[in-house]
Amino acid sequence: MKLAPNGLIYEIRIPRSADQPLPSEIFIKDRFSRTYNRLDPSKWEAAKQRKMNCDDMLLTLGHLGFSMPRDKLEKLLNGKTDITSWEWYLVFADIGSGHYDYETDAWTPGSDQLYAFDMEVPEMGTMYTRFLQGVQSIVPDIAITDIREDLSGLNEDFDGRRSVSFLCNGRPYRFDLKGEHDWFDLCMLDHMKKVLEAENCPFRLYAFECDWIILYYGPQDKAEKISGLMQL
Repeated sequence: MKLAPNGLIYEIRIPRSADQPLPSEIFIKDRFSRTYNRLDPSKWEAAKQRKMNCDDMLLTLGHLGFSMPRDKLEKLLNGKTDITSWEWYLVFADIGSGHYDYETDAWTPGSDQLYAFDMEVPEMGTMYTRFLQGVQSIVPDIAITDIREDLSGLNEDFDGRRSVSFLCNGRPYRFDLKGEHDWFDLCMLDHMKKVLEAENCPFRLYAFECDWIILYYGPQDKAEKISGLMQL
C-alpha cells in the first residue's frame, strides 16, 4: 500500500498473478506487514500451503461485510480454483461497478461501500458527473448537488482543459482538470480527498488502481484488509 504525501492512498498497482496465494483465515493480512495477521505465528507456514477457493472467497467477503451470489462468483472465477490478487480485484471491481442502463442513461450503485470505474470513461462529456454520483453512493456524510461540467476548453477530440463544479453540503467547489479524450484525470481523486477533509468527514477516501479504480470510504483498518487481498 503506497500512502501519498497528502494522506490519500491512490497508487496501489494490483498484480495480475502471485505465488502462494493466502488462505481466507488471514484475509486481513497485508502482505507487506504481519501486523494484521490474526493467525498464531506458528500456524503461518502451514496456512500458506492451502490455496484459496470459491468457498474461501465467500467466507472472506462475509467477514468484510460484502456479499455476492455463489453462481455470480463462480462465473467471475471462470473455473479458477487457485485464487490470487487478480481474482480479488475482479470481485471488488464487480461489486463496486453497479449497473448502467444505456437506454435511460441511468447508473445504479452496486454497493454502499465500494465504487469502481474504468479510467477510460465512455461518457466523456459527463465523466465527472458519474464519478461524483459514485462517490456520493459510498460517502453518507456528504450531499453532492448541482453538478456542472464545463467542456468549453476541449477540442472535438475532448483534449484540452475542462472543469467540474458542484455543491457539497451546500458549499461550492470547482476543479480544473486535464482533458485527454476519454481518460479520467486522477487529480480528481486528490481534489475529493480535500473536499472530504473540508467537510470534516470522519473517514478518508481510499483508491486502489489497476485497469479500473476501486474506491472505498471507511475505517483505515478495513481499507488495509481490502488492500491485503488485492496484493496477495
